[in-house]
Amino acid sequence: MNKRYFVISETAFAILGILFFSGSLSEDFIAELTGIGLGLSGTVASLMRYLLWLGSTLLLALRWRVTWSVARRDKLVWVVFGLSMLSFIWSQNPGFTSVVVREVLQMTSFGLYFASRFKLREQLHLIAFTLGGIGVVSSLLAIGLPSVGVDQDVFAGAWTGMYGHKNGLGKFMSLSVLAFAVLVSDSKFKINRLYYFLTWGGLCLSLALVVLTTSKTSLSVSLASILILYIYRLFQQQGNKRRLYFEVTFLLAFTIVLFIYSNWEILLTSMGRDITLTGRTDIWLASLEELGKHPWFGFGRGTFWAPGSSLARIAGAAVGRQYTPPHAHNGYIDLALEIGYIGLFCFLGSFFITYRRAITRSFVSRAAKDIWPLAFLSWLAVYNFTESMLMYQENLYWPIYLAIALCARPSGQAIHLRLRRRYKQSAT
Repeated sequence: MNKRYFVISETAFAILGILFFSGSLSEDFIAELTGIGLGLSGTVASLMRYLLWLGSTLLLALRWRVTWSVARRDKLVWVVFGLSMLSFIWSQNPGFTSVVVREVLQMTSFGLYFASRFKLREQLHLIAFTLGGIGVVSSLLAIGLPSVGVDQDVFAGAWTGMYGHKNGLGKFMSLSVLAFAVLVSDSKFKINRLYYFLTWGGLCLSLALVVLTTSKTSLSVSLASILILYIYRLFQQQGNKRRLYFEVTFLLAFTIVLFIYSNWEILLTSMGRDITLTGRTDIWLASLEELGKHPWFGFGRGTFWAPGSSLARIAGAAVGRQYTPPHAHNGYIDLALEIGYIGLFCFLGSFFITYRRAITRSFVSRAAKDIWPLAFLSWLAVYNFTESMLMYQENLYWPIYLAIALCARPSGQAIHLRLRRRYKQSAT
């Protein structure tokens, strides 16, 4: 019985972590919903932050053997972590960096705990249904309390839910779409009607909320994710026997991407969009120009976009208006700004290794959970071209990436059994 309560407590702890790092329990949201004031809501948020930090650290220490075994599966990701933690040494604003590096430590502690405590299937379910819960609460807020759940200012009418901005809700509902799409692709769960209803309900609700946020980026990524997931599942189920279909699909996709890239200015102009992607390319060029002054180690954690930063004002001035961007709107550029090209290359090395492991895992298994690492990595790679979603401030993306990087590698036994099965099929 005690073990059962401990499992329930850890599950609740993981859900709290997902809620917190997703930004759904922000100070502004707590203050606006409860009316307790920003000061007290900030205290509540800080208590949750340190509760998660302390809890993750204690639970990792209690299982230190398992923690060590899981942590050493990806060495490059720890180089990225170490560079972020030590960046106050070369930071342009060491005082500020010394404070914000704790965010990296908190996210990493929770991500390592998530990876060492829960299997991939459990991780997927926790992420999907927690984000689904955020979707339900956001819908209730938008319908029942529109002053909180619907934008009343610049993007009037756009649903914001538990977030202060439509893009915040859009990003996490896009991730929710991906997670539920993976779950509904597993046909064996069709025998469980309640589970079948919940997964399909979560997918439909998440997709509807993406539309209601009016976030074009989130909608595009969501639809692309569903298409890519279908291709991955086709490859996973058919494997080498019909690899030709996968190669043809990849060729067609590459051709479409090449066409869009070659004609992107014409396409965007025809859609009435700014050919600089709402000033993003100007910010990128200005940021990279400044990065050229400190290319190897960057400016330190959080320094470039710190409040009052002259570097941020320079990047904003490139847009041609009085605007100070909160980030580069590109996760790869932001990572390079913080820990340099060395840190960026280490992350990309870790990413490609994890991606290769994810492909192998999807190949040796037909279970839906085993397509989740490949699907998330593809989603993360695409989204970070126009948004900053790697290690920028506290976020859920880094803990999930860390968990996948440490759990994506399939066992040698699984690979052996799958290869034997494929050999028998080809012989038949």
